[in-house]
Amino acid sequence: MKKYILIILLALFYNCKNKLCYEERSINEMKELFLKDNLNYGFYQSLIEYKLSNEELEMSIKLIKKAFREYNNNLKIKGYKREALPNFKKYSYILSSCLDEKRNKLVFINGYLTNGSCPDLGSLKEWYEVFDGGNSMIQFRMNLSEKSVSYIMPNGEA
Repeated sequence: MKKYILIILLALFYNCKNKLCYEERSINEMKELFLKDNLNYGFYQSLIEYKLSNEELEMSIKLIKKAFREYNNNLKIKGYKREALPNFKKYSYILSSCLDEKRNKLVFINGYLTNGSCPDLGSLKEWYEVFDGGNSMIQFRMNLSEKSVSYIMPNGEA
């Protein structure tokens, strides 16, 4: 009996350790950040609130993994060698989902290196005001309609 309890506890520990940490946020929080952004104002204001289904959340996790793989497989660009990103599970994520004008399902992603500890991530404004952070803070976007991801931009990368 003790053997079975130990196996169950190990399985629970393993499953908790492999869980991706994320918080879903309203796209309205991002819209508020870009009210004074003349260049992108129209784009952000045209975005429509959208709530991800469980299947779309699962797809998002697969696309996050894909984005990290693509980034780490292309570390040398124009003679500049970038630093590899840690495993995608070491980040915690803020996911802001929406529909664009063409009704594509978009997810804006802000990732923060937390070693998978799942802390409170604070507001998006706090993170956007930081001008450095390197690979500890990343941003990218995914299009669930096309199952594609954009290039990961570490904060502070030139």
